[in-house]
Amino acid sequence: MAGYFDPLTASVAERLENLVHDRDEKVLAVVLEAPNPLLNAEARSVLVAALRIVHLVSALPERELSRIMAHNPGIRFVFDADTERKQWDEFSTLVLGKERLVHGRELGA
Repeated sequence: MAGYFDPLTASVAERLENLVHDRDEKVLAVVLEAPNPLLNAEARSVLVAALRIVHLVSALPERELSRIMAHNPGIRFVFDADTERKQWDEFSTLVLGKERLVHGRELGA
């Protein structure tokens, strides 16, 4: 599976688990360069590597992933940029909402 994993949320981990459920496949997680990342690629790689379903982690630019995919048609890659962006937007909105609450902005302070 390829993705930004920025952030790595429970829903992303669940999606990954569902992709390989009842399959005898090894999972390579490819951490892609994220636009305006919350965490650097190394930190995101460490978090993804901690998932028990992941066998190997690599960090690559998207263009490199495209090249690898083109030369290895037998490897099944999963990457959904739209879902990644949507999850990032939802997480960002949640964090900003929590920040406003903590700093009293929502309470009129």
